[in-house]
Amino acid sequence: IAKGNYDAASLEEALRLNEQAARCFPAGEIPVTFFSQQAELLERLDRGREARAVRRLAAPSPGASARDLYLAGWEHARNCRFTKAVPLLEEATRKDPRALWAWFLLGRCHDGLGRDADAIAAYDACLALDPDAYQVWFNRGLARLRRGEFRDARADFDRAVELKPDLADAYFNRALAKKEQRDYAGAEADLTRALDCGSTFTRIYFVRAQVRTKLDDKAGAESDRKEGLTREPADESSWTARGFARLASDPKGALADFERALELNPQYLPALHNKAAVLADRLNRPADAVAVLDQAIRLRPEQPFLRAGRAVYLARLGRRGDAHKDAEEALQLSGEPAIRYQIAGVYALTSKEHPEDRAEAFRLLASALKKDYGFELLDADPELAPVRDLAEFKELVAAARALRDRR
Repeated sequence: IAKGNYDAASLEEALRLNEQAARCFPAGEIPVTFFSQQAELLERLDRGREARAVRRLAAPSPGASARDLYLAGWEHARNCRFTKAVPLLEEATRKDPRALWAWFLLGRCHDGLGRDADAIAAYDACLALDPDAYQVWFNRGLARLRRGEFRDARADFDRAVELKPDLADAYFNRALAKKEQRDYAGAEADLTRALDCGSTFTRIYFVRAQVRTKLDDKAGAESDRKEGLTREPADESSWTARGFARLASDPKGALADFERALELNPQYLPALHNKAAVLADRLNRPADAVAVLDQAIRLRPEQPFLRAGRAVYLARLGRRGDAHKDAEEALQLSGEPAIRYQIAGVYALTSKEHPEDRAEAFRLLASALKKDYGFELLDADPELAPVRDLAEFKELVAAARALRDRR
């Protein structure tokens, strides 16, 4: 069911079609997703008692087939209930290890939970079953890009564009990997190719402006930046991209762009996330940023980076107990190095008044650096300011750098 506001007549018609489609199956063999959809329609028609009765039929039986488990998992996944989807999809892959569709959706759910290593493992299984699935190469590349594994991400995007030469998003994300590897000429070529493939993603111009600056092409960089700012965004993604590009030079304008994105789609997570960031980091309004993330977390309670971000802002406000609660919940949702690094900053902030928090800050920071995450952030990260001059911090960073250099 597409999300949106529908009148009662439309919902009644959808319910009729659901019931009609269900009659196409033999008794006892109706897929559980029919019941989930029916329950959702009944709830939206304010027929709660009927919805609860039907919802009980939507749970897969102990002997459910891999297909039914997949469909039940898909129903949870499309509503962003990833933690509920994962065990159903894992069971589907146990019952049918060759179920490519179940492995792929499992990877997408791990993506949604910020579990990039688990997502990569699921995509590995997909590629063992179908090495020519360009969507899987692309998604695995995204997971590797988020983990900072730029060489491997680039290789995945290489394969994706071999299989799908007009895949603009693959060229764009390969450009991001090349940029991190300081292959600026290669990044510029990929960004241009993404535009040639018909991409209307405004962010391409801003990233290419950064790359052209590195190539000492000042005229080209300024032209791209002007083009990105001049183009009237057509959707929430483009408004968010333009706002992101304005963060440093025009934070109030950036905030206006994020709010415009949210007018188009109040549930658009990147706009909510960036709105919180500009409020807290550029406009010194951390309490307002917390309120924005409250809204985002209500929409996506399973996203660890939202809780980690809110934990930072709560720590800045001196709300130590609330900050630590969010920090613990973020770590329960994901042990990824990026989350560990961010939570280290939370404990570093609260250590100003509670020096005993330093131990946890150092433990988490060490675990992130051990995975090669965060070295480039250490010198300027404001959250680490309370501990940066301590001998223990300096020794930890020196040891981590020495270990990295020996690899």
